[in-house]
Amino acid sequence: MAFIRKADIERMLEGNPYHRVLPGSTSASRKPAPSSLPAKKEKREKETDEVPDFYSGEEVMTLYKVKQSWLYTTAKRNRIPICRIAGKNYYSKKHIDDFFGVSVDISRITDWLLTEEAEELFGMNPSALRAYVYRHKIPTKREYGRTYYSKSHLDELRRTDLVNDERYYTVEQVQQIYGLSSANICHIVKVKHIEKIKVGVKNLLLRSDVERVMAERNKQP
Repeated sequence: MAFIRKADIERMLEGNPYHRVLPGSTSASRKPAPSSLPAKKEKREKETDEVPDFYSGEEVMTLYKVKQSWLYTTAKRNRIPICRIAGKNYYSKKHIDDFFGVSVDISRITDWLLTEEAEELFGMNPSALRAYVYRHKIPTKREYGRTYYSKSHLDELRRTDLVNDERYYTVEQVQQIYGLSSANICHIVKVKHIEKIKVGVKNLLLRSDVERVMAERNKQP
């Protein structure tokens, strides 16, 4: 009969601890339960195939002439994705470009309007202007704390050429010429189908239609 010391057995188990067979257990290995982990992993890998482009903070500040504090605060407020690598912040290029409205090459735009100029020209208040610019992706740039908007893009959408067009009256002009209230004019335009074009917050009415309708009203007994 051979005798094995208890200390030798314990030393052997310590050297190979993952193959211990405890009393009451079986040596058969348990098969892992089927799971959807491979499918989830494959889906996760597929989702991360498209690596987003990022601007460094320095690139954004140089390109848009903004300060670091303004950039970080604005990015957080507008939920622009930020990643931090080696102590530096990087900002999602797509989100930055969308925020500044630079789906076009802004270096080719030569005519810009300051915020105050755009508000006066188009008759819009600051919040309405910002919402309009964001909704229509008007190219925007910010230099040294001041915001500029592409005049050509605003003109194209707002049809500023019609404001001074003699073929159209503004509602205010019709009020002054014919002594009507804005409510009266709105009713007449709707009932008589006067051609109307909206430019900014102004409604332009086709002059020939207005004069025809007013002439008809004057003929009535």
